[in-house]
Amino acid sequence: MSYKPVYPTVAELATMTAQQVFDRVAVHLLKQGKPATLGAGTCVYRGPGGTACAVGVLIPESEYADCLEGGAVGYLIGMCHDRDRPELGHFLRKHQGVLRDLQQVHDTTEPDEPVSPERIRRDGRDQRGDCVKRLFIYPNFGNPCNFPDYVAHSGQIVDVVHEIPTDQDERLYRVRAADGWEGDAWDSELSTVAA
Repeated sequence: MSYKPVYPTVAELATMTAQQVFDRVAVHLLKQGKPATLGAGTCVYRGPGGTACAVGVLIPESEYADCLEGGAVGYLIGMCHDRDRPELGHFLRKHQGVLRDLQQVHDTTEPDEPVSPERIRRDGRDQRGDCVKRLFIYPNFGNPCNFPDYVAHSGQIVDVVHEIPTDQDERLYRVRAADGWEGDAWDSELSTVAA
């Protein structure tokens, strides 16, 4: 596996918004391409080969320990308070809703199946609506070699800059990625990931 997750620091956790949590986990799950599991498909916060689950990717290196394994995010919150990790416990409690939903997406993905943008859009959002609307580029063109910038940005969260008027039935949007790249994407090439 060439992708390795980058874990936040405790100080970074203190400033993360629900949207930043959602974005970071969604991008991680898509880049990693598979759930973090042990032999029999048991999900873990940190797995073999440098894998991490939806919640595990947010646990700072300095805070992670094997004793935190073994339960859902609610269990982890209790473990953090019991094991003198109050900052991590506070962060997890603050974002428990969206983390629970993203953990569910991770934990119900088959070990040999990638997590899809559709699953994240449908199931991986806090039902309270803490996250704002974001979109994934979802290219569906025939020859990706002609569109290297689009391929390089597929699976990334993008913002819609504006709608582009067309005479087509489908809507066309100008989108911008976090690295500043801009491109045009049809409605069918975008997947809403949070309401």
